Amino acid sequence: MDVFVSELILQTSGNRALAEDPLNRVRIFCHTDLTVGVATPSVRVGDISFNERAILAMMSEAVNAGVDILLFSERALTGATCGDLYRHDLLVDELHLSIERVAQATEDTQLTLFLPVPLLMNDKIIKAILWIHLGMVGGLMVSPFELQRVEKDDESIYLFPNRFFDESEVEDLSYIAETETYESPYWDYARHLALYFGNNDDDEDCESFGAYFDLIPDARHEWTGDYRRLRNVLIDHSKSHHSVVLYAGAGEGESVNEGVFAGRRLIVCDGNVLAESRPFTTGLTTAVIRAEDLEAIERKGGSAVDADDACDACARAQEKNQNQEVYERFPFVMKEELDASTFFHETLTIQGQGLRSRLAATGTRPILGLSGGLDSALALLVCLEAAKIGGFSPDEIIAVSMPGPGTSVKSQSLARQLGEATYVDFREIDITKAVALHLDAIGHDGMTHDVTYENAQARERTQILMDLANMEGGLVVGTGDLSESALGWCTYNGDHMSMYSVNASVAKTAVRYLIETAATLFEEGESPVELPDGDKSAISAALREILCRPVSPELLPPHEDGSLRQITEDVVGPYEVIDFFLWHMVFHCKKPSVVYDAAVKVFSDTYDDSSIERWLKGFIRRFFRSQFKRSASPEGVAAFPWRLSPQRAWTMPSDMAPALWLEELEAHLERL
Repeated sequence: MDVFVSELILQTSGNRALAEDPLNRVRIFCHTDLTVGVATPSVRVGDISFNERAILAMMSEAVNAGVDILLFSERALTGATCGDLYRHDLLVDELHLSIERVAQATEDTQLTLFLPVPLLMNDKIIKAILWIHLGMVGGLMVSPFELQRVEKDDESIYLFPNRFFDESEVEDLSYIAETETYESPYWDYARHLALYFGNNDDDEDCESFGAYFDLIPDARHEWTGDYRRLRNVLIDHSKSHHSVVLYAGAGEGESVNEGVFAGRRLIVCDGNVLAESRPFTTGLTTAVIRAEDLEAIERKGGSAVDADDACDACARAQEKNQNQEVYERFPFVMKEELDASTFFHETLTIQGQGLRSRLAATGTRPILGLSGGLDSALALLVCLEAAKIGGFSPDEIIAVSMPGPGTSVKSQSLARQLGEATYVDFREIDITKAVALHLDAIGHDGMTHDVTYENAQARERTQILMDLANMEGGLVVGTGDLSESALGWCTYNGDHMSMYSVNASVAKTAVRYLIETAATLFEEGESPVELPDGDKSAISAALREILCRPVSPELLPPHEDGSLRQITEDVVGPYEVIDFFLWHMVFHCKKPSVVYDAAVKVFSDTYDDSSIERWLKGFIRRFFRSQFKRSASPEGVAAFPWRLSPQRAWTMPSDMAPALWLEELEAHLERL
């Protein structure tokens, strides 16, 4: 079959959602039906030999299936999550040798291969796509953006002006052809430079023609509800630009330090979806594009919508939306986008996939503290979901209730009820004596209910879980949520610490929403997680009772009637208000004055202005004061893009002062 790649282009899309993403655009001519494919192999991060074998196997499968054009997922040869190891000489050298072997594998085939790779250029790591055909690297599309910034923003925001490369930097690549590593018949750098810059004006044989193909290898995390938006954007882009979109997302085997990769694969022609994979799968997805369709989109030329006009229109629409902004009471639960059941299942699947992957990588079983509260109940459901995905039984999960001086009888009972009804390996370990011995050893009287008295209990529980993990070959699952992280409402090196956190991106209002949905599903006879005929009514009853109880760390002894002495929301404010502050001030960078006015408007039916003022000031102080805790956060799965983990999501100095933000709010209040 005659398939001719006439031009490689790096351009910016006119679609606002893609306007900041460099699209790798190719013009391909074919006078017959064309079979295209997108492939996501299962990888081992940094294991180039393993990944090469997986890629070669998929290439063989593609050839046998008659595929003409094949795009692989982002950085499939190395894995998309190698971080600074992309700079390491050993990985770089092995990558070059592997590329040559992959290129050689196409020598006796008609397969045209597009292989995304990391490229070390002038001490900067950038995204690139190799065009491989007939045993040679025939071209190279280079993104003008540094990979480190792209990775930090999870492949979603590439535009960062001071990271741009100018043409002189790219031209410096000519030195590569002179090195011994690249003295190979499988590299053709003269053509690569001409194709990258589109400098074909002087070459009559390089006239561009054919249909436009947008190649989008991606390494974005899977987030609840995100793929729906992305899918619509890709379809709209294909339709408005009269192009073929080939999308290949990273998948199984990538690091789950911060999130999971679903291996999404999508083929769209002129706005029509031709093929699509299921999430959390690897493999080859193919489609046949008819010759008349290729001819039609070639005639339209990929320019039905002017990019600048489209961007201007999007900017005007965005400005209009900002002027008419409607503030939601519960912004973290996505009620406008997803129904409760879909929100629950997508979130739990992402959390479960992350935990399952980490357990498989470490060869461990999950261990968690079960307190009888909201967060640990959700973490238990995540562990059960991981068991379902990973194919191990619930009794491999160790759930430990650790009642102490501050634990209420009701919480202890609820923890036991959940543990027994879910068939996990449930254990009770009373920490009262251990805490008393510790307090006595450090000279504390054990009667003064101060921060030392409280934190000793939290740290004793963490010590038990860590030691159990060592003894049982386990992994301590963190239960703390996003709202607690923002407030610093946790004990440093106590419940603050774990080996893998599953709720770190889930705000408290979302935790409550998820538990409400789980209880409803159990009541309706649907088990939201895999259980061997568990007592669904007992689980739903326990969840409903947990929902009705106030949130409390239970580190102070209850009153004589058993009621809680310590209620979190009496101290920090209602979590629905706290999450509102978090959403707007932290994640959307709005001034405290704007957040205050919005909160007064939204919560005027429930709370008075002075209370909202007090809670907002408290939130600001706590958020700044607790950064040192977030800076030492454990790794964990993100089900949402809203995270405060220091690795890639949120960075700020631990000793930064909140004065500017408090003063701005005070000045605003004085003007009212």
